[in-house]
Amino acid sequence: MEKAELRRKMLAERRALTKEARGELSRRIVAHLAAWVGAENPDVLALYHPVQAEPDLMGLVSALPDQTFALPVVGDQPGAMTFHAYRHGDALIKS
Repeated sequence: MEKAELRRKMLAERRALTKEARGELSRRIVAHLAAWVGAENPDVLALYHPVQAEPDLMGLVSALPDQTFALPVVGDQPGAMTFHAYRHGDALIKS
């Protein structure tokens, strides 16, 4: 299966889930990742803001207030992306 086809398939499967099911799955993922962070103690944890029915991992930010997080910022050039520190409550700009 080609990458583009696989992406379309996964997007369709995520969109087919109810909002409640996506929320429950996101909470389970966050709980699993919070346990991993507790065991591994990473310096920085990169996240993404969910789009197109992706799992919502932003609950980690409030669950782990002492953890340093980073979110991607898309640059002007194709494929350009940098990560910037993020703390709960910081303003987000769509990019």
